[in-house]
Amino acid sequence: ALMDELSILIAKWPWRRVTSARRWHVHVAATGSEYAVAERRGRVVMESLYPSAPQAMGAFTGALIAAALRQTRGTVSFHAGAASFSRGAVIVVGPSLAGKSSVALHMAANGGRLLGDDSVAVADGRALSFGLAPKLRLPLPADAGRLFNRFAGARIRRAQSGIAHLRLRRGEAAGFGQGALLRGIVILRRVEKGAASLL
Repeated sequence: ALMDELSILIAKWPWRRVTSARRWHVHVAATGSEYAVAERRGRVVMESLYPSAPQAMGAFTGALIAAALRQTRGTVSFHAGAASFSRGAVIVVGPSLAGKSSVALHMAANGGRLLGDDSVAVADGRALSFGLAPKLRLPLPADAGRLFNRFAGARIRRAQSGIAHLRLRRGEAAGFGQGALLRGIVILRRVEKGAASLL
C-alpha cells in the first residue's frame, strides 16, 4: 500500500531507497495496523503514527519537503498553487478552500505548466515545483466550465473519500526542482456566497 501511495504522490521526484541506516532523512514503515513516519533532524528522530497509508504518505511528503528545504538555503515554501507560462510563473495564494488548486489547474488546462496545487517553493526569484501529484475535491464543480472538467476528469488517477489525485501528462506538470522566473502573485479571498470576482 505504501509504494502505491508513493507512486501517486511523488511520481515526479528523483528518489531512491536507502539501505544504510545512517543516510536517511525521512523513513516510513508499516507497523502492524498503523504506519510510522520518522524524520531525522541531526541526531533527533521524530516519529508519528498514522492509521492509513494515504495519511502516512501525506505526512511523509510533508517531511520530504521539509528535509529538502533544510538542505537548500534561501528557499521558502508557500501554501500555494502555481503554474508557469512562456514569460514566467504565477503563484496563487489564499486561505484553505479559496480555490488555489482549482485556479492552478485551470492555468494548466489553458496551456500552463503546473508547478503545484498545494505547495510551491520560491528561491532566487524563481517559483519551483515540489513535483507532487495535484488533487481536487470531488465532485468537480459544474460551473468550472467544460474545458476544466474535461481536463481534470481525463486525468483522475485515483478517487477516494471525496479527493481525486490527478496524473498530468508529459509537459503539463513540472518535476521536482523545475520552475520558472516568478512574474506574478494572485491573492484569493474565500467568499461564502456570491459570484467570484477579481479585486
